[in-house]
Amino acid sequence: MANSRTFKSIFIEEENPTNKVPRWRVKGSGVHGEPTDAPLTDEIVRLLKSSGITVRSFSMDSPVNVTSHHLEAKFEDGGLYAATGGYWQGECGTWITGIKAVTWLAKILGLNKIPLFTPPIADESMDTQCEDGWEYCPICDRLNSPGAVDYCNHYLGSLWEGEIIWSTDFEEFDTVYHACSEIIQTMEEMKGEVNWLDILARDVTHLGIPEDYIMVTDIYSYTASRALLELVSFTYGPEIVTDGMLGGVSYSLYHENSSAIRDVTAIYQKLLNYLSRTASQLQ
Repeated sequence: MANSRTFKSIFIEEENPTNKVPRWRVKGSGVHGEPTDAPLTDEIVRLLKSSGITVRSFSMDSPVNVTSHHLEAKFEDGGLYAATGGYWQGECGTWITGIKAVTWLAKILGLNKIPLFTPPIADESMDTQCEDGWEYCPICDRLNSPGAVDYCNHYLGSLWEGEIIWSTDFEEFDTVYHACSEIIQTMEEMKGEVNWLDILARDVTHLGIPEDYIMVTDIYSYTASRALLELVSFTYGPEIVTDGMLGGVSYSLYHENSSAIRDVTAIYQKLLNYLSRTASQLQ
């Protein structure tokens, strides 16, 4: 039987209230549990995963013990983002951003009556300064809002007061990086005055691990954020200054390679495997 669902039976076109950029809300997605508790969101997430697209999920707690659940997936000129939970203030639902993204998704869903969208004409006189929370990607010029989980593939996280935040890729890197650092620290304690950083830098070249990856794996001199900033040449977004008790200076981190952090993590995973074997031989 042919698919009788139409584009408008699944998506509701609306304007982002902050920057007037069009986006498409998934019908029935404003649930108070996980985003995939909504049947249409669950169907879309399964379809994206089966198409080889990574869908990242994470949850955040608030001071009043209210948990929000989030999804994000980057594809075509935008992607999917969702925010749901038991909170009563703020947006709740699943949205698709990007004309190419929503058109592609509608086609693989097999929907009928897909609109022929006209891309907005860029205003060459547009000021590069945006409303609070919005900025242009320095690589592709897309208008992004990291705080609203609405951004292009080039956005990889934010740097706030020297620490990388809002990045699931960095969280994975942080876990592997600290595991390596802790093993090296244990090895040095076992062997007294031996400098394992120097030894490792000499011995692991056969694993394809550059020497600078070894030298920044020192928890006494480096944090995971500082180490990653030395290993990846990020392009920085505009400076954002906030006031108050939680105020500070932050920058968005962009890179032309959307997997730049994951590539570094993969190298550290090789190092971790090697260190685990070496440490077990020393015991």
